[in-house]
Amino acid sequence: MIVQLADCTQRRVSRGKPTIIDVAKAAGVSVSTVSRVINGEAHVRPARIEAVQRAIASLGFTPDPAARSLPGSRSFIIGAIFEKLSPFYLAHLQLGAMEACRAAGYLLVVEQLDLVRDPDLTAFARTLATARFDGVIVAPPVADHPKIIDLLSARGIRMARIAPGNEVPGTCHIECDDEGGAAALAKHLLELGHVRFGMIAGPPGNVASVRRQSGFQSALREHGLDPSCVETVVGDFTFESGMQACEALLEKGSFTAIVAANDDMAAGVLAVLHRRGIVVPDQMSVCGFDDSPTAQLVWPPLTTVRQPIMEMSAAAANFLIRRDTEGHEIGVFPTELVVRNSTGPAAAPKGA
Repeated sequence: MIVQLADCTQRRVSRGKPTIIDVAKAAGVSVSTVSRVINGEAHVRPARIEAVQRAIASLGFTPDPAARSLPGSRSFIIGAIFEKLSPFYLAHLQLGAMEACRAAGYLLVVEQLDLVRDPDLTAFARTLATARFDGVIVAPPVADHPKIIDLLSARGIRMARIAPGNEVPGTCHIECDDEGGAAALAKHLLELGHVRFGMIAGPPGNVASVRRQSGFQSALREHGLDPSCVETVVGDFTFESGMQACEALLEKGSFTAIVAANDDMAAGVLAVLHRRGIVVPDQMSVCGFDDSPTAQLVWPPLTTVRQPIMEMSAAAANFLIRRDTEGHEIGVFPTELVVRNSTGPAAAPKGA
């Protein structure tokens, strides 16, 4: 009786927490095949991968990262590093990468850098020495930071860089079509009769901002307009900088539309125009970029460009998870023009 009771107890435990052996039996494959599928290794037939994945889902099997993190093996931890990002961008970056990691049995660890207090990246180097990342997602604008790239390369840690300005051999390069999105904004405004523009760019050297400026100006040239019809000032992607930039623009010249490099700065523009009694869009059209929640919370709701941040970060995570992806890989995600109530037909410019 005691033996039977012990046997029953073992069976209950096994049913409560399925093992890799249970998965192998359910899928009709060997334990080593299950292990290769879980580890994302190459040379496993698609039919067997599908069978293992079905068995894992039906049994509710969860791989144990601690048991798999033996010396020489993968840690099943993906890192994501950033310095300064808007709350919207950061949240969507984490969500996309987290969903991809969770689906593959990985953990996502997010690390914020402080390049002002730690310009030599001493703290980050200590993190790399202990965290055993299988790969790291590098968010903009630090995706182009040479010290970060050198640190990761020296340790043989694979990188997936989001919106970088240059290519680094052996890394994954993920971006959205910033130029195409800005060009779509320009064409939308041109169709409404606008020919004089104020532009609020992002911080100097910010790759996404530079590409958005380039796309906007290229579209103007295609329609026979000289880039001199754009008066540009610089912000730092914050609401406050959008307000300051708008005040500066209104003192510089006459135009009928203001284009900001992100939605937060565009919201700052709306606040200044409202305070000055300039009606949007009757007297001034305003555009942003990102399609963050801010775009729909302000009044009037912003015309903007949607970029698929979650899809981009998920693609970056999946590149790092797949062991059979070697060398350089580039992914460009499309953007989408979202027209709302902040743009309308061109009015007579200020001072006309």
